[in-house]
Amino acid sequence: MEKKEFIRAKNITRIYGEGTPNEIEALHPTNLTISEGEFVAIMGPSGAGKSTLLTILSTLDFATRGGMYLEGENAAGMDNKELSKFRSNFLGYISQDLTLIDSLTMRENIAIPLYIQGKSASEINSKVEEVARLCHIEKLLDKLPSECSGGQVQRATVCRGLVNDPKLIVADEPTGNLDSKNAHEVLMIFRELNKKGTGVVVVTHDCQIASYSTKTLYVLDGMIKETVERNEMSQEEYYEKLVQLTSEDIDEIFVEE
Repeated sequence: MEKKEFIRAKNITRIYGEGTPNEIEALHPTNLTISEGEFVAIMGPSGAGKSTLLTILSTLDFATRGGMYLEGENAAGMDNKELSKFRSNFLGYISQDLTLIDSLTMRENIAIPLYIQGKSASEINSKVEEVARLCHIEKLLDKLPSECSGGQVQRATVCRGLVNDPKLIVADEPTGNLDSKNAHEVLMIFRELNKKGTGVVVVTHDCQIASYSTKTLYVLDGMIKETVERNEMSQEEYYEKLVQLTSEDIDEIFVEE
């Protein structure tokens, strides 16, 4: 059975300060497709272009050139209202930054995407409590972010990204504020949702985080240098393959020096 295509990027580039002396091509011409049931890790060192690629895929930024297709529809033909609706109904965005609103409770912060969708109070409470249980913060919902630990706030950020039942989760270093045990639990949540058909795209510099995915795009110097499919590899074998890939670049740096 053919998988549904969620997002397709066709020859996209991102140039900052185009036409100025300080012009930077942060993303070179890139092609990729994210489909139903894929768990994609975008991995690479700092400054490689990972987050630039993610923000374009999630329509939070726009390519300088090339085409972006959202469920087959050209994003260039969508106005701001249509793009906002797409983000609200389709995407679950999770950032490493702890972007909760201090004056709102954890419950209210998690519920923001559902308020935007106009859901009823009963629907909102039911769904917020469901995702809070999934992330083990159900007892913290009526606390303010300042009354919770950094890891608990990060879990609430994850909950907010899941509460609208997104078709595609896009996450930028989502476990950066979590210890290894809590990071594992969040990634297992992503994996289980992925098995049910939710697409997942995670940006990371960590081979261990990437090893939870089904496919890794290794980004270096603004381009996808290599794609590694997990296929039938165990997670350990996949992890070792990714470590080998990154160590080859480190070896090249040492050779150059």
